[in-house]
Amino acid sequence: IRPEDIFNYAYAVFHSPTYRTRYTEFLKIDFPRLPLTSDRALFKSLTEKGAELVSLHLMESPVLSNLITGYPITGSNEVEKITYDDNNQRVYINKTQYFEGVPPEVWEFHIGGYQ
Repeated sequence: IRPEDIFNYAYAVFHSPTYRTRYTEFLKIDFPRLPLTSDRALFKSLTEKGAELVSLHLMESPVLSNLITGYPITGSNEVEKITYDDNNQRVYINKTQYFEGVPPEVWEFHIGGYQ
């Protein structure tokens, strides 16, 4: 096991919705605890998922070259008021500019207290 494997395992666990839900109250008042597994297959799987997440978060993943969203309207790019249009799956940042192709499950996703 390499140090990168431990990091990637921890990264996967800490980004897991199950982990965040289960330990919500503890995460508000203390540092996160890392549950370890003795299941090698689970460790390997989470290590791989963590590595994928790291690659995505560092904007290094080749998956990012195939985005599902667009930003078709030029303008000031000034964020005035953020709204979501369910019918067209658009996230407006002002009256005229928006991101298109944003599925409802993406719009409704929260990390901590942030949407």
